[in-house]
Amino acid sequence: MKEKTLVRTSIICSIIGLTVLYIISQTFEMDETTIDDAKNKLNENIKIKGIVTKVTESNKTIVMEITQPTSIKAVYFKENGNEEFEQGDLIEATGYIEEYNNEKQMIIEKLNLND
Repeated sequence: MKEKTLVRTSIICSIIGLTVLYIISQTFEMDETTIDDAKNKLNENIKIKGIVTKVTESNKTIVMEITQPTSIKAVYFKENGNEEFEQGDLIEATGYIEEYNNEKQMIIEKLNLND
């Protein structure tokens, strides 16, 4: 009897915990940062808005330059191959900054086109 009670209690706690985590994740909003501030936050999650000033595409990646007053090189790995971005697009990008060939760049995990 005690083993059944323990299993039921653990299942109920797991369901409640997952529900709370889901609700928190849906209401959490990351603050937007500037490119200058983002360059100082290596490997931290960041969100920036900017204008695409340069785009280079390959089969699986899009390399772009995002500009506010300053610019940063950003790499986006295509998920389904249908993503298209052009010079002049206003985008919102979420990801992290890493250093590659002694240059800081953004690895984009989520990318939204703002009209």
